[in-house]
Amino acid sequence: MKADDFTQNGEVRNLLDALRQRIRGREFSDILDASGNQYVDLVMEGGGVLGIALVGYTYVLEEMGIRFLGVGGTSAGSINALLVASMAPPAAKKSGRIIEALANLPLWDFVDGGNGVQRFVRALLLKAWTPLIVLSGLTVAHRVFRFLGLNPGGRFQQWLSSILKGAGITSALDLKNRMAQLPAGLRKRTGEPLSVDDAAAHLAIVSADITTETKAVFPEMAALYWEGSEEKDPALWVRASMSIPYFFEPYLAEHIPRGSGAILLWNRSLQKAQFPALVDQFLG
Repeated sequence: MKADDFTQNGEVRNLLDALRQRIRGREFSDILDASGNQYVDLVMEGGGVLGIALVGYTYVLEEMGIRFLGVGGTSAGSINALLVASMAPPAAKKSGRIIEALANLPLWDFVDGGNGVQRFVRALLLKAWTPLIVLSGLTVAHRVFRFLGLNPGGRFQQWLSSILKGAGITSALDLKNRMAQLPAGLRKRTGEPLSVDDAAAHLAIVSADITTETKAVFPEMAALYWEGSEEKDPALWVRASMSIPYFFEPYLAEHIPRGSGAILLWNRSLQKAQFPALVDQFLG
């Protein structure tokens, strides 16, 4: 399957043409660039495999002249959020490239918990004879009790890393520099100059820290979990966010930064979240 199978589909093209007519001249944002693109913030929720539909949604928005300065997401939404931020600078269309990456998404490869897990998942998908589901489930139940999930999620992370690498992104610093490429002629609709904060592109990948029972937002809080966080692969943030209960194991951050510097960072972060007392619990 190719991206053109969707983007050049006659029905899709007709719907896009009709939508352009309906929104012609409408204002959706007070921030524009020299090409007349309008800039909004985009937040995407989870939804498992159904999250693939988010790519079609952003594709339509881009075709309507909408671009994104602030992008956020969790679980399946975090995948599209990271790809929108990574594939090209903010002014460029990205969804076509994302669709191309997803067109032949090897979903079955992500079932990487071994043969027993594959048999169990296949039985569920095929709605096999109930005793067969129970028997195959019993053979893999130990993985859920021991690892809190059936699949390690390593192949998913490798796939996402390869997509990012193909776009020239191998580290958080690479992504930061790409998002810092401001669109030409970015301005308010009134002609007033933008503040530094208004003009800067932002990314927020939302996860849950089950140790401290708090929200974790990346890249903002990446330094709390990884030494040298700017050199880490951004795919780690999505892997931490899309740990589907019982299907994927929760992501385990090892060698978390410690010491006075880490305590100071945690204090600041958790005070923001109104959970300062959890610092001692987390750092021991």
